Amino acid sequence: SDYMEVTTDHIKPVSKEITVMPVKYAGEDPILIAKLKKNQELDFHMIARKGIGKEHSKWSPVSSVVMQHEPEIKFLDRANGIDKLTLNQKRDFVKSCPTKVYRLDETRKTVEIENPLNCTYCEECLITLDGFGLDKNKIIEIAPKKNRFLFKVESTGSMKADQIVLDAFRELKMKLIDVLGKIEQDNKTLVINR
Repeated sequence: SDYMEVTTDHIKPVSKEITVMPVKYAGEDPILIAKLKKNQELDFHMIARKGIGKEHSKWSPVSSVVMQHEPEIKFLDRANGIDKLTLNQKRDFVKSCPTKVYRLDETRKTVEIENPLNCTYCEECLITLDGFGLDKNKIIEIAPKKNRFLFKVESTGSMKADQIVLDAFRELKMKLIDVLGKIEQDNKTLVINR
């Protein structure tokens, strides 16, 4: 063919004693290293070094992390609030949300909260209600849920995202145990020195 993809599947150890190989997950494609055109070749020597992301980002298995408070959306007093809007106002209200949190049930002519986790707190829906000359605070309440948030981890491919999160919690737990041990040791020292 015109080109060949060189992937982690093509890596071969130089001796039988070497057991370190790239991670390969079942059902996933290997990691692309390079693309070669016809009559090109690669000759390189690789060294595997273990490190942690704290030392250098090249050892971090995470490409991005996003945290957002989980939204809680409630229609207040539906009969005197959202249900009092005209059908066109309801359509405009639903369209005002760029992330499609709301849906208009055309048969019942009601606005429903369909995707509350899509809410980004942009307040476009509140601005629309203001445009209708209504008191938005009597119609809808949008607030973050207490002690709940969405946490998204994107992996570089060297580890699965769920494994990264579990390992991070394990590491955090070990660090907290270490801190508690040091606090207890300091408390013993303070009591002795009194």
